[in-house]
Amino acid sequence: MSTSRDIKRFGDVVKYIDRKRLEVRNSVSFFETLKDESLSKQQRMLFVPYMLFFSLGSPDIKTLMMRFEKPQNELTAIQKKINDFINEDNFHYNFYLGDLEKLGYHLDKFGTTSAVVRHVFSEEAIPTRRLVYAIGSYIDQKGDPLIGLTIPEIIEAGLFDLFTTVYQYIIKAEHGGSLEHLDYFGDTHIRLEKNHTVTSWFVPGHPEDDNVVNYVVPDETFNRIIQMIDDLMGKFADMYEAFDEIVKSNKDIQPSKFDIEGFPPIDTITSGED
Repeated sequence: MSTSRDIKRFGDVVKYIDRKRLEVRNSVSFFETLKDESLSKQQRMLFVPYMLFFSLGSPDIKTLMMRFEKPQNELTAIQKKINDFINEDNFHYNFYLGDLEKLGYHLDKFGTTSAVVRHVFSEEAIPTRRLVYAIGSYIDQKGDPLIGLTIPEIIEAGLFDLFTTVYQYIIKAEHGGSLEHLDYFGDTHIRLEKNHTVTSWFVPGHPEDDNVVNYVVPDETFNRIIQMIDDLMGKFADMYEAFDEIVKSNKDIQPSKFDIEGFPPIDTITSGED
């Protein structure tokens, strides 16, 4: 017989996500690299174009796979929460595309339209694509809705340290060239994240949502959620390790990178090596 101590609630899920978030932040050197003032701001932002697949793929799978296409009055409370998160979040990719251009990533940077596609599917971007595909693999509208409710929490927690570190140490840092004109990594996006009504990772103190924190999570569902958190936060860590290598290599994108001969398979489309 379960005691009150054994009962798992959604608040326990959020606490576990935060623990994994801290593990990622403290184990991946990327976050220290972003703070490294010996590197120019431009060098520290070299990871940005390799985030393209995530910034467009993530809202795409949320809109196409997570959102419940039913009248509002037919949705459960949890389904409404999931839809609200998607509707609040699924247009932010526009800010990313704007920042990409502001950072100088125009067509001539890549050389050709086929080079842009090769960039999206480059070897350096494999960890990013794996993360997006993994998120999609856990979406099941016929399964326990608490699993679906967990996914926005994981995504927001996984991105929290990236955005806040870039914002504090690059965008708002006074020394060096200013990048305050950026929106995805600047004030525009941060303000929107703070105003989410479903998740609150960007709100100071990360206040708990009283409407969901006490949802009881069945043992089987809780175990599946823990496995999902471990997997997805691990893939966030893999993406950030790849970003770290990109920044430290200090190799910006240029047309010569995409001078590909022959017909390489998709997982070796370009390694970025000279």
